[in-house]
Amino acid sequence: MRRFIPLLLINFMLFSAGIATAYQDTANTQIEFCLGQNKAESGLVEMEFYKSKRTAFIDPAPIIVNHDIESAVVETGGRVIKEPVIRLVLSQEASKKFATFTEQNINKPLAIIVNGKIMSMPIIREKITSGLVVIAGRFTKEEAEEIVNNLK
Repeated sequence: MRRFIPLLLINFMLFSAGIATAYQDTANTQIEFCLGQNKAESGLVEMEFYKSKRTAFIDPAPIIVNHDIESAVVETGGRVIKEPVIRLVLSQEASKKFATFTEQNINKPLAIIVNGKIMSMPIIREKITSGLVVIAGRFTKEEAEEIVNNLK
């Protein structure tokens, strides 16, 4: 389990006191939220974690993708997580879809994938209705800003 789990437990907590970089609607970054697990099964795709050789097995049908994201910013200097995080706000429709998905998949891993690499794979602990998602990974501020700036 990774650092992202506490964020799920409190509906993707809001981070105060941060430096924000505005979302820019350019191309290239691909974000997907999919069910994941640690063992192979028919129909699942093996994928590596970001900055790691560790792998997991992912359902290839994402529940959330780029067009579901209304805005994105990079934040640093929060009280809980000191490293840069990417805060995504889902559209109203995507928020409803994500709430239903999380309610139906409690205690299952959620793979958060950026550009074909798993950034995090927390366990869904409760229905998430806020429409706010925070991605905490092992990236630098510059890497996080590049992801946000290239998010479509």
